[in-house]
Amino acid sequence: LIDEACASIRMEIDSMPSELDDMIRKITKNEIEKQALKKESDELSKNRLKQIEQDLDLLNSKKKELKSKWEKEKLQLKAELQLAENNTQIQKDTSSRNWFIVGAIVLFFGMMIGFIVPNLLNRRRF
Repeated sequence: LIDEACASIRMEIDSMPSELDDMIRKITKNEIEKQALKKESDELSKNRLKQIEQDLDLLNSKKKELKSKWEKEKLQLKAELQLAENNTQIQKDTSSRNWFIVGAIVLFFGMMIGFIVPNLLNRRRF
């Protein structure tokens, strides 16, 4: 169960938010349109070029904000993932140690019974 949670956190860390992905697509689309409009010389194209440049400035600033927010969340998720993995490892170590102690106790009592019971049986015969 904990491994599944860690896997889902890893996927969340690796995947880019859809909002940021959409923003990058819009920027790319506008960059392509900007390059096409630079070749045009009419007034309508020049006005559209100015509008696209303004939109690009706005989109790039929003992208920068979203990316920094995503990077912060990513770092936080990585820290949470590391903490969860550490807790899982501690639980596994504790469980292994507990089973080792149980095994040692069983072995000890088994040896004691192996030494004591034959001596008791030998005493009663005589």
